[in-house]
Amino acid sequence: MVFDLDFSRRRGYLDTLAVQQDVLRLQSYYAARGFLSAQVGSRVEMTDSGEAARIEFTIDEGPATIISALEVTGLPYNMSERETLDLVGIEPGAMFDRIRLQAAKDSLLAELAERGHIRATILEDTRHSDQGTAQVGLGVRAGPRFRIGEIRVHGEGAIGEGVVRALMVQREGDYYSQPLTDQSQRELFALDAVRFASISVTPGGGEATAAEGEATADLDVQITLAPEQATRGGLGWSTNQCVQTEARLTHRNFLGGGKRLALIGALKNIAAEQLSGSFPCQDVGSVPAFQTLNYLVRLEMATPAFLSGRNTLVTGLFAETETIPDVFIRHAVGAEIALSRTISRDTRAGFSWTPSYTGMDERTADVFFCINFYFCTIEAIEIITGTRWLSPVAGSWRFSRTDDPLQPSRGFYVAGDAELAASWTGSDYEYLRAGFQVAAFQELTRSSVLGLQVRMGALDAWGIRGLSPDAADADTDLDPGEGLAHPSKRFFGGGAHSVRGFGQNLLGPRVLVAYVLEDCPDEIILNCVERLAAESPRDLDQRPTGGDRSITMSVEMRHQLGERWGATAFLDGGTVWDSSTGPREAVVTPGVGLRFNSPIGPLRIDVAYNPSGAEMLPVAFSLPNGTLATLSDAVSYDLFAFDDPPFGRELLRRLQFHVAIGEAF
Repeated sequence: MVFDLDFSRRRGYLDTLAVQQDVLRLQSYYAARGFLSAQVGSRVEMTDSGEAARIEFTIDEGPATIISALEVTGLPYNMSERETLDLVGIEPGAMFDRIRLQAAKDSLLAELAERGHIRATILEDTRHSDQGTAQVGLGVRAGPRFRIGEIRVHGEGAIGEGVVRALMVQREGDYYSQPLTDQSQRELFALDAVRFASISVTPGGGEATAAEGEATADLDVQITLAPEQATRGGLGWSTNQCVQTEARLTHRNFLGGGKRLALIGALKNIAAEQLSGSFPCQDVGSVPAFQTLNYLVRLEMATPAFLSGRNTLVTGLFAETETIPDVFIRHAVGAEIALSRTISRDTRAGFSWTPSYTGMDERTADVFFCINFYFCTIEAIEIITGTRWLSPVAGSWRFSRTDDPLQPSRGFYVAGDAELAASWTGSDYEYLRAGFQVAAFQELTRSSVLGLQVRMGALDAWGIRGLSPDAADADTDLDPGEGLAHPSKRFFGGGAHSVRGFGQNLLGPRVLVAYVLEDCPDEIILNCVERLAAESPRDLDQRPTGGDRSITMSVEMRHQLGERWGATAFLDGGTVWDSSTGPREAVVTPGVGLRFNSPIGPLRIDVAYNPSGAEMLPVAFSLPNGTLATLSDAVSYDLFAFDDPPFGRELLRRLQFHVAIGEAF
């Protein structure tokens, strides 16, 4: 049976005039690309019934035209011929391409505008020879170089003209620069109190002499203010924080000057307990304690143009319960003072001090402190997880030349940070932590982008002030607590924003936790653990212990499938280790992902393959009195191939799924 679904067809009707127009369009296209002698022909064949036609175009490109000479004349004094030719990007010997030549002229005009020549024009003189070559001349008419005369501000209202002028990158008397004007507009847009900002250029009062080659231009800044009060809420989901929600109440011009006062509340791990840590919340933590509700309450005020238009001061108070999956749960109240500064169009730096009075849930941090620092008894765990001051000072720096902060397709960025906590910062924990990150992006086609990122970090810890080694009661010759840092300051790898072939925090040092009262009531513990590892390894919980050194990298090929959807293929790799034991072997995990471009950023689903084999891991278990103990011997642990499964089953076991908001880097 044949169905003729006529409604689903898109019919085209033969128009011989349109065919001839297509021939002319093709000839024009090839001529613009340098094939001046290209010949295009067409042929129309009708079917026997006369109801359909076949159209065929034949193209003979002919030889390409080569640029034999390129000369740029009329450059202003502030542009050298060498940097101009580099900007143009066309050299003798290249194929003559009018589209590329027009792009070069546009780049040159943009550079002239950046240097203040806003009325510049470029005349082109191209001469073709019979030998298939072209001589190209670009005559620059730069015109006067403009200085900014008067800056007029309109509509600033309650935020004050002084704040607007302070946020302007350019000042009266500076040479005009279109990129700096654009940056000034972005700085004004970034102010929450501003709904709309525009900067227009008008001729100033009178040009200078021709010898000086300068003139003046005025800037008119038009501001439209946003409503002072705003309310915003959001709901999200990820595999490592389950369902999460946030609400924000904001006063955009608190006490004038564009100061922003915000009250923020957030809940995370919603429904994690009900789902028992299973999909789609499998990375929140394997122990029920990690599946409890997290919260954040924060009151903050941001002051723009603090002492300078380039500075923003943020002060805040907060209370929170934070979970690092399978590592610890932290409770804290504290404050923050943070100053950020725009050093240049591409560079920002920041400095902060964050004193917090913080403690840990002893049910979740016991394994971490026992394995890493030999605090294993109930009394020792209570002491080490007690409430103390964590008060680091931190500095950060970022240099970015990307074309988009959320989804870059070209450029690179470099970032670094350092954090110090000591007695003079008001901290009981004492340490130095530093990190470095670099990423680069290259647009391969209009819809494909290649990205590369490398991250590394190091931590040196000196322990806790006032903590006596006698606080630990462990059978070891090592110094308990030596090199102890707050768990949140150690490095962990694996997860949606790290090496995606691993679950959250599971790249790097780990320990197996055996529940001997449940799984080994009548067995020798070592025999029981070895049996579980060989027969049912999922009955042993993997608990990450982190490291003081870390290096990870990612390579991504991102491809846009349409306006909303995209796909990616990636290769993540890296390792986390303790300097006392030496580097661990790096693991590389390939994967693919799907992207949906939402108003809040790209929503992504990634699946990655974990190639890891068997690994010797230490084992911790709890004695009947609640004290933790460790086995003297490590056991072999292979979560994927322990029972010699068929290929398909092993493949599924090795796949790791992640759901997150925002690109991985």
